[in-house]
Amino acid sequence: TTEIYTLSLHDALPISMPRMDGLEALPLILDASPGSKVIVLTGFESERIASTAVSRGAIACLEKGITPVELVDSLLELLEAKPLRDSG
Repeated sequence: TTEIYTLSLHDALPISMPRMDGLEALPLILDASPGSKVIVLTGFESERIASTAVSRGAIACLEKGITPVELVDSLLELLEAKPLRDSG
């Protein structure tokens, strides 16, 4: 069977915002759209950010600056992976 994915790229939730940062918003995004798979792209190289993003529901945390080929390869690999969050 063929699966169809909708890819939505947003750079609207920086990690450091005054009221709520992207990591704090992540559970709210997933609650509003439980079937979504979120990949966090960050300019900050930090294990803490990556582990926080994944613990809050992201399927991965990638560093900004990866090549387009690396990004596509990562997306394809992640889309084939089993979901880490129960969407029910």
